[in-house]
Amino acid sequence: MTGTAASVDDSTKENLNKLVEIGEKLLKKPVSRVNLQTGYSEPVKNCGTNEEALRMYEKEMIELALSTTHFIIRCCTHSLL
Repeated sequence: MTGTAASVDDSTKENLNKLVEIGEKLLKKPVSRVNLQTGYSEPVKNCGTNEEALRMYEKEMIELALSTTHFIIRCCTHSLL
């Protein structure tokens, strides 16, 4: 990012809208990683877009939260018996 979009001090409506645009464009781009030898960002094969990766991560976090909640409930219920 460059200009006012990179500034943490510019919270004008115009700049916030620009940041939303930047974020929406990033979601559509392929998942990428920085090649430590070249310093350049490279797409990761078979990983889809950033949006798809975030959806998969979201699903995994929800499943983890649910399984943790169920584990806590089972432990609490067992200790009451």
